[in-house]
Amino acid sequence: MADEEQVAILRQGVEVWNRWRKENQYFMIDFCCANLNNANLSNANLGNATLWGASLHKADLRKANLCKADLRKADLRGANLIDVNLSHANLREVRIDEDTHLDKKWQLVWAILNPDQAIVIRSLNDIDLSETDLVRADLRDFDMMFANLSETNLHEADLVCTNFINANLSNIDLSYARLVYASLCEANLCGANLRGVQATNSNFEGANLTGACIASWNINSQTNLDNIVCEYIYLGYNPRDGYTDRRPSDPAQIFAPGDFARLVQKAQETVDLIFRNGIDWQAFSNAFQTLKADRVKVEGSDRTFSVRAIENLDDGSFVVRINTPKDTDKGAIERTFQAQYEAELKQLETAYREKLQGQEREIELYREQLQYTRQQNTDLTDIMKLLAARDSRTIHITGNEIKGTGYAEDLNGSGCTEGNTQTNLSSQSKASDR
Repeated sequence: MADEEQVAILRQGVEVWNRWRKENQYFMIDFCCANLNNANLSNANLGNATLWGASLHKADLRKANLCKADLRKADLRGANLIDVNLSHANLREVRIDEDTHLDKKWQLVWAILNPDQAIVIRSLNDIDLSETDLVRADLRDFDMMFANLSETNLHEADLVCTNFINANLSNIDLSYARLVYASLCEANLCGANLRGVQATNSNFEGANLTGACIASWNINSQTNLDNIVCEYIYLGYNPRDGYTDRRPSDPAQIFAPGDFARLVQKAQETVDLIFRNGIDWQAFSNAFQTLKADRVKVEGSDRTFSVRAIENLDDGSFVVRINTPKDTDKGAIERTFQAQYEAELKQLETAYREKLQGQEREIELYREQLQYTRQQNTDLTDIMKLLAARDSRTIHITGNEIKGTGYAEDLNGSGCTEGNTQTNLSSQSKASDR
């Protein structure tokens, strides 16, 4: 229910209310289900206010600030909202009628969000829908060429086959939206949030993605990324810091022509197997060989299925990056490998238990030593030293990542014809047995 103290202040007049808001700007404003019928709220500062279910029948809201206000289920029949600021306001299930005075932009937003109450023309070329809240909106097959949707929130929206050619989509939130078969040729997507977006079979030709976040986005070989303009991109996101993991990593550097396409192609053709508690190389090797055998059954060959790189991440995780065909179900590979890896770990532990014949103290010491060993197995410096002893192989080291032949070949099962690299790697896991 509404905060009655705040309602009382508001009823003293807009001047008193705005002065109170200025002095108490961090207070949450709650007018949920409040009776504000016929209220004179012209020029009132109601930004970020909760007006869910509020009754504003015939209220005067001219030039009021309702930016980011929650107006769900509010009654605005007969209300005057001319020149009101409704940027990012939630207009779902708002009640309006023929006597409600509302600017055309917000009439359209209301109609899009309440399709059961209005008919929306799907041709919206050159329309201004910037800074609007269209979360989970259904815009399938809409024609929005040259439209302005800058800073619009289209989180989880249905945008299948939508036409955004030459549209201004700068700083738009398209996170987890369905952008399948959409056309975004020459669109401005600078700073766009594309996190988790489904963009398979979509056309981004000539679009500008500078500063966009593509963390966990889903594209396929039919997604057109030809002639993309992109100076830098973000591959990560978290609620505290926003966009993270900038590429190029150096803020003073920008992509050369073609760099973005190569970065995305690399992501399309790899799967990251992530280990957060160290790695047991013996279990990894067994699980990986089983996975390769499964790929032979499915695809008839394991030629494209190999280790591409190993890497330590900033959060302490360890990654083994696997080459895969572009259209492989990467989620299925991750699940299958993880299940096999866990099975191998259990099998190894069972073997040690049998050798120790139920001596609980020795088993506990074994577990402690094994955990330490698995963490040590992620030390790329130790791996580099191991490889340095095999000078007939080629190693490429960039930052905290090792690529190339040698160690990766051993992981891929390409045959260790010299030395005993695989045995040495596995022997670290077996050290506690001695």
